[in-house]
Amino acid sequence: MIIDAYAQMGPGIANHASQLIIPMHDTSTPEGLIAIMDRIGIDRSIVFAPKWVGGRFVDPDYVQSNRYVADAVKQHPKRLVGCARVNPNYGADAVKELERCLGEYGFKGVMLDPEWENFHPGDTALVYPLLEIARAKKAPVVFHSWYAPSEPALFWKVATDFPDLQIVIAHMGGRLTVDAALIAERAPNLNLETSDHMYRLGPFAKRLGVRRILFGTNTPFAAPEAELYKVTVRKDLTSEEKDLILGGNAARLYGLG
Repeated sequence: MIIDAYAQMGPGIANHASQLIIPMHDTSTPEGLIAIMDRIGIDRSIVFAPKWVGGRFVDPDYVQSNRYVADAVKQHPKRLVGCARVNPNYGADAVKELERCLGEYGFKGVMLDPEWENFHPGDTALVYPLLEIARAKKAPVVFHSWYAPSEPALFWKVATDFPDLQIVIAHMGGRLTVDAALIAERAPNLNLETSDHMYRLGPFAKRLGVRRILFGTNTPFAAPEAELYKVTVRKDLTSEEKDLILGGNAARLYGLG
């Protein structure tokens, strides 16, 4: 089974049409995303709302987007796995929204974006209450990682403060993949997601342990075919190791059986 651990879907996709980085596909509906999954052989996608960039669809707190994802998961429970997206800057309202997502909606994970929402991952007032909820629900937390304040080194304290919480560093740390690997070496609850990175997947998988790597596509902002090829083409990974990266690890982490 192939599981995409990083896919974005919902009406907020349309707002990105005027941005510098525009969607390569239309995943504003679950049917649009599932069509892409079917085309390249992805069985299930862990899906969350895209970042809010302004525009006609107004949803800076992601309340509408999370509800949309919840409805999509209800319609396609065998294909889509819900992941909450919240903005920590909303404080108590973000806590309330996350509780709704992990309780009422039955979402399996949490997505946080320090770079876009401009918060420090180790903010004990804004972020840690959300992590406490995720820990109680045994829900993995995915952090977007690229530019400040989302560099991989910033997740070291978070990982040590929450050693029983599974944390996923998206994009393998982006431009700082080596840093992400070094931090993950020292924190066994840190995992790396593969989308948009282009650097030494095989050696890092061997060094960290292949069970710490999750395949993701960043659909619709990357080419899912290329993201899948980056794993399947590897000559330094066995077929069993590829199976873990492509789906087995995500199934274990998110409790998908």
